Amino acid sequence: MANTGHLVIAGLRKGFADTQVLGGIDLQVDAGEFIALVGPSGCGKSTLLRIIAGLESADSGTLTLDGQDLTGLGTADRNIAMVFQSYALYPHLTAGQNMAVPLMMRRLSALARLPFVGAMVRGRAAVLSAIRAEVNQMAETLKIAHLLARKPGQMSGGQRQRVALGRAMVRRPALFLMDEPLSNLDANLRVHARGEIVEMHRRSGVPTLYVTHDQAEALSMADRVAVMIGGAVLQIAPPREIYDNPTHIEVARFIGQPQINLIPASVTGGTIQVGAHIFGRVSAPDGPISLGIRPEHLRPAQNGLPAIVARVEFLGAEVVLHCRTLSGAVALQAQMPPADAANWAAGDAITLAAPAHHILAFAANGHRVTAPVHHHA
Repeated sequence: MANTGHLVIAGLRKGFADTQVLGGIDLQVDAGEFIALVGPSGCGKSTLLRIIAGLESADSGTLTLDGQDLTGLGTADRNIAMVFQSYALYPHLTAGQNMAVPLMMRRLSALARLPFVGAMVRGRAAVLSAIRAEVNQMAETLKIAHLLARKPGQMSGGQRQRVALGRAMVRRPALFLMDEPLSNLDANLRVHARGEIVEMHRRSGVPTLYVTHDQAEALSMADRVAVMIGGAVLQIAPPREIYDNPTHIEVARFIGQPQINLIPASVTGGTIQVGAHIFGRVSAPDGPISLGIRPEHLRPAQNGLPAIVARVEFLGAEVVLHCRTLSGAVALQAQMPPADAANWAAGDAITLAAPAHHILAFAANGHRVTAPVHHHA
């Protein structure tokens, strides 16, 4: 079932009235790859997907799929399958009939699709028989054969979602576009459905561009994650790279739960100062910077940043200490196993530090300072 499906997006721009929604997007989806496009609501993710699908047109830039220019091609001619968050199933048709719709549209003439007259069109029965066989085969693969006779109203959200995926997959497209397909499911079902989609992707080999605002979905499912903020792709990299080595402060801020600690600091002659506290050294020009430290890397230590514990949050396997610097200006979160947090309570004075290789420095323009921070001991 493998397709080549190599998508190249270059310099794509789109604006509505005075608002620039997409500001020059460059993105490539390789054959067999699963890319998650993640970002806050309103950052342009769905607009980009609709342009790729042919539902909207770009102001400028190019789109090619397997070397074919998609500009000017209608949605039906693009060999792209799209799964929406609403599933968009026809309520009056069974699951089997819903899955057959794209194949019937493609293989039967308008005349052959008519209810009574169509029956007299030569070869129609053979085409319908082949379509039924393909739908049944796909239903077996997705383990939804028992649902084929049911209508959407008789199915759960998870079942409807699988039927919608089956309808997209049965077309054997060159590319899948998925727009928040799990957002209507409850939390437990979402986790289960994530695994199913990844498994289906592996079996089909069809390259997939998956839009979500849920970073856990993006990090757990994708080969590469593209972080989109304000109409621009700020970074595209494997999930671990995005998490450990964000190249921009907005990527660091968006990815990670609990959120990364961002500490305002200044550099003078290579020395980092946080308030009155000398924090360490960095090879960066003099001026303001921000230090990024993931909560799991911030720990109580003798030579650290002085703070006060404001609240202790128990999360089962982890505890988060919510702290504030002595001036009260900066909120800090330290995440650790319960045993490490047992001695701390609200109101306690604490000093927090992190290993130097886990401290990220960001310049005033938001871009990462590439030279490592040397923590002050």
